[in-house]
Parts: sequence; C-alpha cells; structure tokens
Amino acid sequence: MKLKKLFAACLAICISASSTVIANATSQDSALPTEYISSTTSVYTGWRYKDDATSHYIYNLSGLPIRVISYSYSGVNRTKNGYAVIPSMSQRFIQNYIRERYNDGTESDNRCRLSIRSNISGSYTTLSGAWSPDSVGNYPIANP
Repeated sequence: MKLKKLFAACLAICISASSTVIANATSQDSALPTEYISSTTSVYTGWRYKDDATSHYIYNLSGLPIRVISYSYSGVNRTKNGYAVIPSMSQRFIQNYIRERYNDGTESDNRCRLSIRSNISGSYTTLSGAWSPDSVGNYPIANP
C-alpha cells in the first residue's frame, strides 16, 4: 500500500515538473511609456536586460509611425542602420547589436533601452504599445 502511494506521489511530481513552462524574462513585453512624442520630442523606455542576440520586438499602437533607436547601457546607438521605423498599429522586429557588443567585450553591460519619437515632421501623438529586448514570434524586420 505504501509503495503504491509513493509511486503515485512520484508520478504526480514528474508530471507537474515536466509540464512547467519557464518563460525568458527578457522576452516578456513591457508597456511603452504613454507619453507625448513628436518629431522633435523623444521618449525613453526603461532599461531592460538582453539575454541573447535576437532582435527587439515592438508593437506600435500609436496613431503615427514611430522612429526607434536602441541604446546600449553605455549610451551608444546599437541599432542596425541607425534607426528603425515602425508603422502605426503594427508589430515589428528591430535588429540591434546590444548582445553582440556585450559578448565581444565592447560593452560591459547587456542592458538596453529604446528612444522613440514620431517619424513624421511636425506631427505629434501619445505613445502607446509594448516592447521586449529579445524577440519571440515571426514579425517583419523594420530595419533590414
């Protein structure tokens, strides 16, 4: 009888352990700051750690296309081609070199943040959407 209970308990533990999903913290979305942006006024996201060499993910829910720059913790623009333009109401990947520069010793910290402004001269809106430093999914690349 004790052997059956022990076996059942072990089986229950094995099943629950094998079905546990652990998500990577850096692929979790953070809300973009809901602040005023214009073609001359930028908003910065908070610092996030980047765990791998994937692209950033961004979801622009603003009414205008936005221009995005990815900065390393040392303040260097690490965006491929200098910046990425994200159309309104769209999800995109932003290629960057944050983790690559950390891995080769050029950077001493793997944190990053985004600088975001309107991409249309003279236009303004309130920023809205989400982002993550490491991408998950299959979206178009904003800055190939």
